[in-house]
Amino acid sequence: MILRKSIMKNERCKSICLRNPSVELIGPQFVYAVKPSLKEHWTDEIEESWLQLFRYISYIISYMMETYTSQDIPVDNKT
Repeated sequence: MILRKSIMKNERCKSICLRNPSVELIGPQFVYAVKPSLKEHWTDEIEESWLQLFRYISYIISYMMETYTSQDIPVDNKT
């Protein structure tokens, strides 16, 4: 419920910032940004784990965006 409200609360973000192709780039960009800092401790297994996590998150976000519209979810504009 909270995730749905968060995603749908900002229509601008829904239509501009979080289009499905952009969501899928979050994981690889995260790895690109973090990997150099952790190079001594970084392994292929750690990288794949992070990428799997972000694939799962992007799937949920994409699903929510495709399934729900702002009319489906009442949003309390006071918060």
